[in-house]
Amino acid sequence: TTPMYPPTLPAMEQKKATIDKLELETYIKIVTGEKSIDDFKEFEKEWRKLGGDEIIAELEEYFAEK
Repeated sequence: TTPMYPPTLPAMEQKKATIDKLELETYIKIVTGEKSIDDFKEFEKEWRKLGGDEIIAELEEYFAEK
């Protein structure tokens, strides 16, 4: 099967750069030992707060229509 890639949706356009930065910084800190893997839960909460839930909702709606 060929994977489906959505277009850039409004929430992605508005919030993805901030979320990507948080993600990269968190992963680097976990890998280098500055943060514990247990801190991933905090990352998830922040990710959702910064718009992750909106992005997920848009993607679910987009793929439901396909």
